[in-house]
Amino acid sequence: MKKWLINPFRYVSGWPALIAGIAGLLIMTAVSFYSKTHLDGVMDVHFGKEGSFVLFLKENLLTWISLIIAYGAIGLMITGRSFRFIDLAGYTLLMRLPLLIVVFFPFVFGGTNVVDHILYLLLDIGEPVQISAMDVVWFIIMIILTIVFVFWSIIWGYFAFKTLFHTSGLKALALFFITILLAELIVKLSIYFVFSDMALFPV
Repeated sequence: MKKWLINPFRYVSGWPALIAGIAGLLIMTAVSFYSKTHLDGVMDVHFGKEGSFVLFLKENLLTWISLIIAYGAIGLMITGRSFRFIDLAGYTLLMRLPLLIVVFFPFVFGGTNVVDHILYLLLDIGEPVQISAMDVVWFIIMIILTIVFVFWSIIWGYFAFKTLFHTSGLKALALFFITILLAELIVKLSIYFVFSDMALFPV
């Protein structure tokens, strides 16, 4: 079980990985719609802003497509055509599954009150909200746990990268870092210049 939690890509690939990833994406989209949790980037999680179901689906799909493009581009550079597209598509979805836990956090910790308070104070968005000291404490715990699970997703992304392209060591780590930054850049540029309706905050 421990090995599955660290590196599931040793045990699953092809259609099973893709199907599990699609199921996870659909569940994340549905839950994030109700918990108002935006997964609008490879390393981004934002809480508290409402939106349509289609908006949350777009965020997940755009992040997945950006990962496919970034992984595929770097993979072609270092290995040519020695990887299967179905593995690429499945792995880049599967690496996001740790975030499935994150989208439940607002139900558990109730941190959206603090988010609403911050948005009103800093950006004049929404209405003023009364918060307590315990609201702030639970919000801080939620943020810390969110960082942990985002980091877990990135670790899975690294193992997906190594498994897909049969590379290791410092070279794999450096190329993976470039890949993640490239995917994040694609997501953000797409949001602000193509899918402006997905931008959470006014630019």
